[in-house]
Amino acid sequence: MEEQNLNSAAMEEATTPQPSVVSDEQLAVSGQRLAVSGQQLADSGQQLADSGQQTAVSGEQLEPAFVEPEVDYSAMGREEIVAALEELLKEEDITHVKNRVSALKTRFNDLEREHHDAQFAKFIEEGGNKEEYTRQEDQTSEAYGRLYATYRRRRQEHIDAVEAETQRNLTAKEAVLESLKQ
Repeated sequence: MEEQNLNSAAMEEATTPQPSVVSDEQLAVSGQRLAVSGQQLADSGQQLADSGQQTAVSGEQLEPAFVEPEVDYSAMGREEIVAALEELLKEEDITHVKNRVSALKTRFNDLEREHHDAQFAKFIEEGGNKEEYTRQEDQTSEAYGRLYATYRRRRQEHIDAVEAETQRNLTAKEAVLESLKQ
């Protein structure tokens, strides 16, 4: 028992960080670095304040970012959802409709499941064999599918454009760094 206590005490000593000795010169250099960093932070805050943007330190106002409105689609039917999706796709900036399209998709999928369950129940009621049942797509489902595919294509095009711009910026940055090395 005593041996276990000795071992755990030895382990505590081994894992406890030991204070390191720092010279006065190192402290002075670190202090200068902190002062410079603090000044750079203050300069950055002033530049942001001058540009009218909010900083965490100053609390000034940022330019308002786009906030997508929340819409309740729970009362809509399948046809209304298709019409709402078609309307959202008229938005030029596809990133401004992401949450609403997602909410429409969730609602449409719920309604679609209910629709197909009702079709299946009717098929069985009419004496059909459940193994012979095949899902039938109607015009509403097909229209929704086309519109949602359009949304996904436009969203992917936006993502590709952002990635291409990021790559161009990286290439330009690397070129500038390379020219500075020479």
